[in-house]
Amino acid sequence: MSVQPLHQEPDPRDPQVIVDSLPEEERDFFLSQYRERAHAAADDLTGYKALQRFLNVWSIRARTQRPSSKEIQDRIQEIRAGAPTVPIEEVIAQQLGISRADAASWWRQKVEQATEGR
Repeated sequence: MSVQPLHQEPDPRDPQVIVDSLPEEERDFFLSQYRERAHAAADDLTGYKALQRFLNVWSIRARTQRPSSKEIQDRIQEIRAGAPTVPIEEVIAQQLGISRADAASWWRQKVEQATEGR
């Protein structure tokens, strides 16, 4: 006899779980991208791995607490009104335990990688 869990957590990569976790304004975009990749996977087996990667990335995104667009706009207004800010290099240096110069270099590299991926 095997022991089965009484309550099994839903798979975070399940498209329905992802949609339910996303903010309303991101759902249509996710679904259109999901459908595109699912159709590609149905036509070509190599598309299946791309679909798995896509679902993995979006499952992480869906589980990450992000501010709403209204919260972002409110914060922008606060900053424009003079609210204190912290340079990204300082945050990275503190989080990674590296110098501010190394953090600046690390950040530039990440920005370049993101730009190339578009």
